[in-house]
Amino acid sequence: MKDIIRNKPIRKIIRRVLTNNDRRSYQRIITKEVRVLKALRRMVKLSQDQASSICGYSRATISHIENGRIEIPLSRIRHIVLSYGFEFKKFEELMRKEFLRDEVIESCNERMLKLSEDKLKLVQSILGNI
Repeated sequence: MKDIIRNKPIRKIIRRVLTNNDRRSYQRIITKEVRVLKALRRMVKLSQDQASSICGYSRATISHIENGRIEIPLSRIRHIVLSYGFEFKKFEELMRKEFLRDEVIESCNERMLKLSEDKLKLVQSILGNI
């Protein structure tokens, strides 16, 4: 079948409705890159709002990046790292590390909140001796 006016074949448009599982923004894929970007932001003590204004992205974009809801190319990673005031070498260095200091501190804080007072005093005395 042809379009009579333009003399072109008419393409049949196939529409596909995406479900929530198909959309990247509904999937959380937390990669090492995302974890390092979040750690870098925390190192310079920036909120997501402050980071968004520095990078020129919306706050929702920074949130989506840190929550693994957006795939980010290397060019965007480089832009964010440089915007935070780091050299790209720092990003690469953190990518090679087995664990991130920021995540260890967060994990310890979560565990300490669940400790009884006796165990918390023990932790305090251990930390006082370091």
